[in-house]
Amino acid sequence: MTYANAHCLLPDVLDAGFNCLWAMETETRAMDYRALRREFGKELRLIGGIDLDSLLAGEAAIEPEMKDKLPELLAEGGFIPLADGRVRATVTWQAYAYYRRSLERFTVGPGGSAIIPPARQA
Repeated sequence: MTYANAHCLLPDVLDAGFNCLWAMETETRAMDYRALRREFGKELRLIGGIDLDSLLAGEAAIEPEMKDKLPELLAEGGFIPLADGRVRATVTWQAYAYYRRSLERFTVGPGGSAIIPPARQA
């Protein structure tokens, strides 16, 4: 887990045998999970990736944030989608509940089984 832009450390961290990253409350563009996945491949497991600012902005920002990131990362595997930081009291209950329902739509299929979206066609 890191609260900073750890991009420059990742090659050494992976070489040392650590393969999981949860970048929290960092500059979103600097630690973009899709870019990290393209650079380091599936060997780098990822937790988080949903910009906490989208929860602060409310429902209108949550769905686009998830649609933009989750399908690609979930299809590749090695990814646990969560907010990229601790959800604080500044996030409304309505926004948090919407975030959780949206997360469930992306990750749970009929009967409660985990789903993996189809990979994008090139």
